[in-house]
Amino acid sequence: MSNFRVRPAWRVHRRLRASAVGLAAVVFALTTASPPASAQTSDSPSTLPLEFIRYLERDLFIAPGIGFKRVKIGDSFDEVLSSWGQPQAAKTALLSRKKQWYYKVDDTTVIMVEGKKTVEAITVSGGVTTPFETTEGARYGMAPYQIVTIYGAGPEGDLPGKLDYPRRGIAFDFQSGAVRTITVSAPRKD
Repeated sequence: MSNFRVRPAWRVHRRLRASAVGLAAVVFALTTASPPASAQTSDSPSTLPLEFIRYLERDLFIAPGIGFKRVKIGDSFDEVLSSWGQPQAAKTALLSRKKQWYYKVDDTTVIMVEGKKTVEAITVSGGVTTPFETTEGARYGMAPYQIVTIYGAGPEGDLPGKLDYPRRGIAFDFQSGAVRTITVSAPRKD
């Protein structure tokens, strides 16, 4: 004789309804709760405007050769400004005269937008807790062989600690054997 017992359908459905109602209550509470006061201040250069944080919570995918949904390769810096607001830090590279705007997302994640008049590259640096990933599923903390499984072998001449896919417009830098930087640029046509 088996220890398996069949439960009446009305009991199973009642438990599922109770779980669904509980989940809906949690989701409602989270979406209507006001954020902590620390997230609403913009006094220090390390905090982001609340609207930018909310946007990034929705836009977690980095598309090779494109960038994010609202900030893409080829956008003007005015468009970046209207989408993401003022950067926490900005500088101009001495030799290339390219603008570099930095947006700190959290303790381990920084987005750099770079270009002369338009965005030429978007670099996202982070650690294993960084929420961003590519549209193909490459994430921070992955080993080089996992990136090769997704994107294929890199072109000949890749430097140690780097996998570059210029025809796809994406590059990965590794530190201690794990992805730490993803850079998106315009795909090269050879």
